[in-house]
Amino acid sequence: MFEETMTSYQYTYQNPIKFTGPTGMEGESTGVIKNKKGTYTVVSAKNDGDTGIYIADKDGNYDVNSSEKIGNTLNPWDYINTDESKGTFSGVKPKTMFDPNSNLNFYTLIYKNDYKPSGYSEGADLAELALSSRNGGDRDIKVKYDHYKTVVVDAEKKIYTTVRYTFNVSFGKNMRNIYSQYAENYNGKPRDFYIKVMPIVGKYNQYKNSGNGYNKGYPFYGEHTYSGSGIYNGFYFKANYNKYLRY
Repeated sequence: MFEETMTSYQYTYQNPIKFTGPTGMEGESTGVIKNKKGTYTVVSAKNDGDTGIYIADKDGNYDVNSSEKIGNTLNPWDYINTDESKGTFSGVKPKTMFDPNSNLNFYTLIYKNDYKPSGYSEGADLAELALSSRNGGDRDIKVKYDHYKTVVVDAEKKIYTTVRYTFNVSFGKNMRNIYSQYAENYNGKPRDFYIKVMPIVGKYNQYKNSGNGYNKGYPFYGEHTYSGSGIYNGFYFKANYNKYLRY
């Protein structure tokens, strides 16, 4: 079991395939229109308790009870744009594409983006991770692939997410790597490390995006729900991310 008590952000923590949010109590279905080359354009999303991806008509309309379903998002808000200054979700980003045949795999991306602490000092390792993970840094895969490019989580079950969410899971996992290097400093309590580091992470996010202080406390500390969920899940949910994410 994990060290955390249950909150509305994590009530499905035993299975990340069933994450629902952004409050932890809702789902959001996604409407797409098929293109000629096997990809789809994301045209709408509904706060309706359903994480399905559905074929929409030419006007962007679909019905979760009758429209063709072609998959599920890992999170209810994967293809929804965000307002980083207010910490809200702000509809679908124009021209966002959904590609069920994407060559990007969730676990492989995280595995390749793995950070191995130097062991020189905790501060040095955190600084190196921060520099390489900041916007445009060497580990910022959002720059290489685009924020909303499709990432395959489970091809057989047709579950998908985005590069943006995958990057934040990777960052959370790399935080855990650093914690593991210096666990004795925290008496084996990863939560103590998390609540020490995350306020700094959130403060940077607020600074970069002129945020108004949203998500002030645990577990996001100023990170947008979209990004904060990925970081949290990457740090804590090691048991569910297959062999590549073993600590």
